[in-house]
Amino acid sequence: MRLSLCLSLSLSLRLSLWLRLSLCLRLSLCLSLRLCLSLCLRLRLPLRLSLCLRLCLCLSLRP
Repeated sequence: MRLSLCLSLSLSLRLSLWLRLSLCLRLSLCLSLRLCLSLCLRLRLPLRLSLCLRLCLCLSLRP
């Protein structure tokens, strides 16, 4: 699944950020990509933000 691929991209993240990402993933699964992206933008950490955005985009491409 693409979701598992998305999760593998975030393995190097810190736990606190991972909790935020997992919440972002759950919200994107239930709600909209825009909300997921807005949560990602609140991270304000360029490198991890890019990973979060990749996760969101990967979820948006899910079948």
